[in-house]
Amino acid sequence: MQKIILVFGATGIQGGSVARQLLKDGEFKVRAATRDPSKESAKALDALGAEVVAVDITVQRDLDKAFDGVYGAFAVTNFWEHLDMNREEEDGKRMADTAAKYGVQHYLWSTVLNPRETTNGKVTGAAANQGKANVDTYIRTIPSLLKATTFISTGAYYTNFLGDIMKPRKEGGAYILKLPVSPETKVYSFNPDELGNWVLGIFKAGEETRNGRTIYAYGGYYTFPEWINLWSQIANVDKAEFVQLNYEDCVQSYGQVIGDILYASMQQFEKAEVSPYKEGEPLSSNNYFYGAGKPQAFEEWAQTIDWKKLGY
Repeated sequence: MQKIILVFGATGIQGGSVARQLLKDGEFKVRAATRDPSKESAKALDALGAEVVAVDITVQRDLDKAFDGVYGAFAVTNFWEHLDMNREEEDGKRMADTAAKYGVQHYLWSTVLNPRETTNGKVTGAAANQGKANVDTYIRTIPSLLKATTFISTGAYYTNFLGDIMKPRKEGGAYILKLPVSPETKVYSFNPDELGNWVLGIFKAGEETRNGRTIYAYGGYYTFPEWINLWSQIANVDKAEFVQLNYEDCVQSYGQVIGDILYASMQQFEKAEVSPYKEGEPLSSNNYFYGAGKPQAFEEWAQTIDWKKLGY
């Protein structure tokens, strides 16, 4: 009898990658949790063999139904849906409590580096990341759940280059990437479409990845000038530059709410004093990257995109 893996956010970026990879492999049965099973992406998972269930992670009875009878779970929250750190923390804790209640044997919690810890307290307002990190701390207070838990720490998405914030914009004769971070700051990053490769490998490895171990989803370690320069070569644009924004310019460019969030997130990278990415841990994490090859570097991902079709 197949073990059931519950996948949250199954029609989203992370959960979608996880669900598709698990279904492709076929070792586990997939219970795909989504708020709207009528979406085309949910129907596609159903066609691939997933058990698609309607779940609102703010509703306890929905979580009870979702967790009942599962062997493992991939849990993720989406801060950008509501921009509320406290809500994200509450949702993460509710999911953790329910996983413990139902005795989940392998619990994968999708997280990020802790802003307060990595900066030794210098950055305390990184709302986009601190809520998830607080859930890490909470899970560590539940011995039975911690024993079953793997923390999977994700970096910045390569696909952010396709989004509103990091999309290079033409100003004068150059394409410009503007962010509130020093040009010397390196950022760990990966292709989120490959997250399912790590998650599948972790579930297959079982015991050796549990007991509160952290696995890092990591494809490369870049400065933002390196990113824009690599992108310009692949997109075949004549000139591209990185411009560092100060706080005031960041807020003016992105608005107060997004500007504050973005500034704090970038400061987490810039002021980091403690990072496993300086100690080689991601290389060993890639031992759990399941399948042929290795995680894509940024330039490999960028070569798969039709930049001319996107207007460059």
